Amino acid sequence: MAFPEAGTSVDLSVIFGPIYWGFVFSLLLGGITILQGYIYFTRSKDSLSIRLAAASMIILDMLSSALIAQSVYYYLIPHFGSAVPLDGLTPELSAECLVSTTITLMCVDCALYSLNALLN
Repeated sequence: MAFPEAGTSVDLSVIFGPIYWGFVFSLLLGGITILQGYIYFTRSKDSLSIRLAAASMIILDMLSSALIAQSVYYYLIPHFGSAVPLDGLTPELSAECLVSTTITLMCVDCALYSLNALLN
């Protein structure tokens, strides 16, 4: 990645605008997830293992949001205006990829479990 010379201005809004608004939208969906969890846990008669999986996914979703918040902070606050940090990922973003993969696998596992119970 070619970086501009020191003292020149760089418009990073093209890079950080979508990241910021995606994070804001993610927080909105996180609130909806909490509401769905509340409704689910107050009305569900599922087995304990399914309820624990649902609780784990909600907790991991909040962890994912926290990791993204830290990364957005890292790029926008202490390194504002510098393109140098864009050359690599923060450890938080790497961990968030692992958390998202875990959530996805748990969702697929629950869907397969439900499908198996429906067919048998």
